Amino acid sequence: MSGKITIINQLAERLTGYSAEEALGCPVDEIFRIVNEKSGERLEVPIDKVLKNDIVVGLANHTALISRDGHITSISDSAAPIHSKDGLLTGEIMVFQENTERRRAQEMIWNLTYRDTLTHLPNQSLFQDRMATLLPWARANGRILAVLMVDIDLFKRINDSLGHSAGNELLQAFSRRFSGLLSQNDTLARIGGDEFLVMLTELRGAKEVAADCDRLLKSLDSPFEVAGQEISLTASMGIALFPLDGESPDELVKNADIALNRAKDAGRNRFVFFEEAMSSASLRDLQLEQALKQALLRGEFFLEFQPQIETRSGKIAGAEALVRWDSPDSGRISPKDFIPLAERTGLIIPLGNTVLRLAMEQAKRWWADGTRISVSVNISYQHFVRHGFIEEILSLLHKVGVPPEVLFLEITESMMIKDSELFFSVVEELHRQGIRISIDDFGTGATALSYLTTYPIAEVKIDRSLVTNLFSDLKRSELVRTIIGLGKRLDFTTTAEGVESAEEWNYLVKHRVDRIQGFFASRPLPPKALEPLFGKRFTYPDGERPTWIED
Repeated sequence: MSGKITIINQLAERLTGYSAEEALGCPVDEIFRIVNEKSGERLEVPIDKVLKNDIVVGLANHTALISRDGHITSISDSAAPIHSKDGLLTGEIMVFQENTERRRAQEMIWNLTYRDTLTHLPNQSLFQDRMATLLPWARANGRILAVLMVDIDLFKRINDSLGHSAGNELLQAFSRRFSGLLSQNDTLARIGGDEFLVMLTELRGAKEVAADCDRLLKSLDSPFEVAGQEISLTASMGIALFPLDGESPDELVKNADIALNRAKDAGRNRFVFFEEAMSSASLRDLQLEQALKQALLRGEFFLEFQPQIETRSGKIAGAEALVRWDSPDSGRISPKDFIPLAERTGLIIPLGNTVLRLAMEQAKRWWADGTRISVSVNISYQHFVRHGFIEEILSLLHKVGVPPEVLFLEITESMMIKDSELFFSVVEELHRQGIRISIDDFGTGATALSYLTTYPIAEVKIDRSLVTNLFSDLKRSELVRTIIGLGKRLDFTTTAEGVESAEEWNYLVKHRVDRIQGFFASRPLPPKALEPLFGKRFTYPDGERPTWIED
């Protein structure tokens, strides 16, 4: 049963595609084809319900009108009966309005609220909403859910070297690749920067979670093509399981984040399951992080210096600056505790700048007194390749008022193989500016010796692990002699670290290492304790105690 059209207005003509003359006398459901906007299911025209029930009828949400040529328009609609004076049903009137712009505005607001604008993935708000819906279901059905916190390893390097546009393109490609590996019921969300959340739902146990995570990480073995270049990525993951590791969305996300930090600490490119013991360790880290921030503001850091002895003269030729933290609340805090934390949290940048400034200021005082020794400062990888690092160093040298040759920047051997192109561009520019580069911990990594022939390395520091095994490992003693020989041929300074015995000292002097550093000659000292040694010469006559004598 359907009513016949007697009149339609101009808006109805435009939206249906029929003129008033064409529509006249036609069944309403022939001219007004109404469907569910999401499913496409044909809906009953409100006028038909009016005819059947003699009541006012409105349309449900997500209703659309299909025009003569197939164009779809979002509408809201209602119909009401027309009665005669005697109360008889004599006709019906249908009123509708176009909702397309309003619907678009609503969808835009919803997307801005619940979607990431770059990748169009769910954001953290939508992710948490879905978790809040699924957790009661999982609890009632005895199911396991997994929450993964995912972080792209060293992503900042890509932004710094290729630019943010390429970085954004890479994030989009990463999102597409991960999304393609998840089931329809899983959720991938971007929560900011290079961090993502994943919820896995179709699980039977932890082994299945591990297999899924392994599959996700292995998908990154194939490089991404961005800005005309092939970019290889790795990622780290922290995993929290429901209900074992938490029963609320906030608790699961927090514990997945704690596990992610452990994955990064373990070397990245891996996944780690949350364990209860991590929670207390995370609280300690948080407290230490807050204390570290306050210490930087309050100036609680100071330097001690370990002298480097020139073997030919026995005099101090340089000193390595070692940062110390004396907290008014906790006393002396070991660098082994706060430096790894500073690297994880990004505080290594302001801490590194503090150490550089203090070392330069101390060197200025020594040079002003006539003691023209070099000062070595350890630099982290993220600080060394940070955009603007060279300009910051030069500005600080100018501000303090010391020449570039005062400074040795110590970087580890492992840093050389992370990103050789970016790394060596910084090395070469620093060399052009007169700042010398020292390779610390040499002999522990996989660095090609050819780097030493290609790039302007001023010093190689032989790692302590080689020195302490000089007499128990023939291969290591041969490597030490090789490094010293290369230094003579390639004109870089060789410095042996961690020298603690007379036997080590004598061996290294015999094989003509340039400098020696270690407890055998001196522990790290405050500047005032080190200064009396500047006018002296370190000596170790055979069979006698090591001593400092007046020159």
